[in-house]
Amino acid sequence: MSRIIQYLRLGLLVCLGAACLAPVDSVEGAQKPILLQPQRFDTGSGVCMMFWLHGEDGVRYLLESTEASSARRPWVKWVPVDLHPRESGPVLCIDFVSYLQDLRRYRAVPLPDDWVDIRATLPVATEMIWIDPGVFVMGSTADDPDRDADEHPLTVVRLTKRYALGAHEVTQRQFLPVMGYNPSRFKFDPDHPVTNVLWKDAREYCRRLTVLERDAGLLPEGYEYRLPTEAEWEYGCRAGSTTRFHYGDDPRFELLGAYAWYSANAGVSTQPVLTRLPNAWGLYGMHGNVHEWCLDRYDALPGGYVEDPLATPIESELHIIRGGSWMEQGKDCRTSDRHRNWFSTYVGNLGFRVALAEVE
Repeated sequence: MSRIIQYLRLGLLVCLGAACLAPVDSVEGAQKPILLQPQRFDTGSGVCMMFWLHGEDGVRYLLESTEASSARRPWVKWVPVDLHPRESGPVLCIDFVSYLQDLRRYRAVPLPDDWVDIRATLPVATEMIWIDPGVFVMGSTADDPDRDADEHPLTVVRLTKRYALGAHEVTQRQFLPVMGYNPSRFKFDPDHPVTNVLWKDAREYCRRLTVLERDAGLLPEGYEYRLPTEAEWEYGCRAGSTTRFHYGDDPRFELLGAYAWYSANAGVSTQPVLTRLPNAWGLYGMHGNVHEWCLDRYDALPGGYVEDPLATPIESELHIIRGGSWMEQGKDCRTSDRHRNWFSTYVGNLGFRVALAEVE
């Protein structure tokens, strides 16, 4: 398996200051944002939803978006779409299918006359491990004494597209400059995984990171960051193995501490990334430290043979969580062990890692 060498980090204009993130209409004398209305538009190679900005002459705007269901609530947080001030004209063309799936509203926020670009840098790069397509068996066998009911029926899975996974979980050092806040329960070391992250916030991080790296010219053409599917996660964790852990069966968990931070060795908190051994493909922390969000909603394994499975990634009550955590027993750190978010609040043992894949 090949790797992407850490990206060259370039200086980038990022709106992280109060002038960029504060609601413009809350500033005395400021103009109000303009809610943008889409129109169906034929680009010649496909259909998109085109947003036109009808602004005032000489006024520059920043584009922001939020979930459609929350757009008219005065307290809702709008997030930047990209980093470039815009003037009147066509400002955004969103793939028609993506527009229907994401259900977001868009607005243009006038920049104050004294607005100044604030210099910042992209977050510290995660080394991305490229993983070739292949076939594996998802789930656990009947002779596994720790097998849970949702780990079968065994399912033969073929992944047909190359993708990459972050070599480690997203850290607080990476999350903060992209999202503007650190929700983690344990904040004493920025190289610990970020925790207390909801599924929708993990997806938003991936979306923003995609925008930032595209703007800097660092992202390969036609690729985007997203959460891994459950199948992609398990395939990456196994790294060609068929055992309970990627390094072997280890029925008494005698070697687990060398590869994972879990209840027997982690103490009372998360631990810095890259401080246990990786699997055969160079992925760290797959068996411990923090649970990791997947793109899928929680569902039963389908059984039989499937290609590129994805349980519809709508925001439902239950989403898939994989991997062990610093709080878990050894049996809950096995490759095939499946979790889901029974909770609706933030928790201190749940984070995520990014995937890099072709835009669908």
